[in-house]
Amino acid sequence: MQSVNGVINKAAGTITVEAVKNTDVTDLAATFTVTDSATVKVGDDSQTSGSTTNNFSNPVTYTLTLGDETKTYTVTVNVADE
Repeated sequence: MQSVNGVINKAAGTITVEAVKNTDVTDLAATFTVTDSATVKVGDDSQTSGSTTNNFSNPVTYTLTLGDETKTYTVTVNVADE
């Protein structure tokens, strides 16, 4: 499995990932680091870094909650043509 890094725009709440050619985006697991007291969800589904998979055929919105603060990030995966 190949890892790629995303470009994070905190102000806009977006993350863009450029995947290698022929990547199957329908079953990808995001890797992220948060404090123990934070939660990360997609919809109502809790996310575990490196193991919870999502379909990135369309942008996926992650919700990060820490205490009473919430921030959303929309993740878009683009697959390279070459």
